[in-house]
Amino acid sequence: MAGAVPMDLSEYQRKAFSTSTIDWATAEGRQVAVLGVLGELGSLATVMKKQIRDGTVYTGAQSDLIEECGDVLWYLAAIATHYGLDLGRAVADCSFKEPVARTNGHLWSLIEAVMHLNSIVAADNEFLAVDGVNLEDPLGETAQMVLHAIEREGLALSDVLEENLRKTHGLFGEISGAAPHRDAHCPVYEQLPRSGVIEFIERPRGSVPEVLLRMHGLTIGDRLTDNAADPDGYRYHDALHLGYVAVLGWSPVTRALLRLKRKSDPAMDEQQDGARAIIIEEAITQQIFSHARDHQLFDGIARLDYGLMKWVTRMVRGLEVEAASAVEWQRAILEGYRAFRLLKDHRGGVLTIDTALRTLHYRPSASRAQ
Repeated sequence: MAGAVPMDLSEYQRKAFSTSTIDWATAEGRQVAVLGVLGELGSLATVMKKQIRDGTVYTGAQSDLIEECGDVLWYLAAIATHYGLDLGRAVADCSFKEPVARTNGHLWSLIEAVMHLNSIVAADNEFLAVDGVNLEDPLGETAQMVLHAIEREGLALSDVLEENLRKTHGLFGEISGAAPHRDAHCPVYEQLPRSGVIEFIERPRGSVPEVLLRMHGLTIGDRLTDNAADPDGYRYHDALHLGYVAVLGWSPVTRALLRLKRKSDPAMDEQQDGARAIIIEEAITQQIFSHARDHQLFDGIARLDYGLMKWVTRMVRGLEVEAASAVEWQRAILEGYRAFRLLKDHRGGVLTIDTALRTLHYRPSASRAQ
């Protein structure tokens, strides 16, 4: 088994570490890697549990296994790099222990190997430094167990490694250039604004505040209240849709609001700008808002939970924005929430869309400034 290790495992290690944001300088930071392996192993165990429980009904098993095995390998690769080890060599040189002979024995053996590895890495602190030499064999054994699990589940290692690199670069990669112009082939009067100024005006409606939007001197859309017993500022949530416009060049809701549906292209009008696309965008926005309320409306947060990003990318399958990476979605969401918080805190204001810089710029309304 040891001699069958693919040559590209070491190359994967180099590429994988380029996406690492772990603070290796502190003992607490290094615990992130330890806990990361445990967390991803738990996710892998959940996938296998679903396989047993749901059988063929669980149609996403293969793609989920590819993802979870890749995530475990990513943390092992990061640990190997930090301690100056070559993951491919560690796998090749370690002695392979045959997994226990029972249902999902490869998983139980992997759990045992991970627990042994983590007990060593977890001891690395300010008072006791772990020697990479002592770590090489347990690291190689753990990685070997992952490779065995991949083989037992009928997966291709190359698929696991490539998908993991695609995922991590999509999460931690850089965003360059302007937002995509998805409607460049359409008449100008059907295009989302590349730049534009929208004013959010708050005023009382009986005992509750309402917000109306104005653009080019005209009131657009409906006048919104929070529609909730506990006021939470949702009346300003159109700022979140504008975040999608600024960063992703996409928002069926904003198209409907500004009457920019692509009527000249019947297929786009029906499939990308119609009711279903609008409902999906509103569902995404509401779900993220529910999450944001438990995280101070993302104030001070630079990175969103991957599970949330994964859910969003699954929701937009079949829509033109499905090619957007997780890091682009993260930027769009955080940009929208930055503007949302400013509008909420100042009870109104003006947002300037800039798709070239992928930003929303806030300034107070003239009346508020006075």
